[in-house]
Amino acid sequence: MGWLKTFLLSNIGLKLMMAGSGLVLVGFVLVHMIGNMQIYLGPHVFNEYAALLQGTKELLWTVRIVLLISVVIHIVSAVIL
Repeated sequence: MGWLKTFLLSNIGLKLMMAGSGLVLVGFVLVHMIGNMQIYLGPHVFNEYAALLQGTKELLWTVRIVLLISVVIHIVSAVIL
C-alpha cells in the first residue's frame, strides 16, 4: 500500500487522477447534452427519457456520487499540483 500512496501523491499520479476525473466530468457533460437534445425529437421522446431517469433512482444516486468524488479529486489534485 505504501508504493500506491507514494505513486498517487507523485506528480505523475496526481496528473493521472486529474485526467481521469476530468474525463469522467467531460463524459457526464456529453451524456447530459445528448439527453437534453432529445427535446428536438419531440415531447413524447423527451418525456420517456425523463421518466426513465426518474424511474432509476439507484442509477441517479450512483452518478451523483461518482460526479462528486470526481470533482473533489479534480480540485484536490489541481491544488496540490
